[in-house]
Amino acid sequence: MSTRLFRALFWVLAELLECAHVIQRLRLRATADLAWPRIITGLARMSKQTADIAMVGLVLGLPAIA
Repeated sequence: MSTRLFRALFWVLAELLECAHVIQRLRLRATADLAWPRIITGLARMSKQTADIAMVGLVLGLPAIA
């Protein structure tokens, strides 16, 4: 996902949440800025686990994964 697309989706989400009086846009921005490293780390870990499962599946077959 490109950075431009991510930012556009973020601002749409921020606008919807602000219109629903859930959170102010500036507070959402601050929260996202603080959470971003955690999100990236989580995505990296999930990608690594997915790759590990795929390699085990290729080498040992489907019974090894189930």
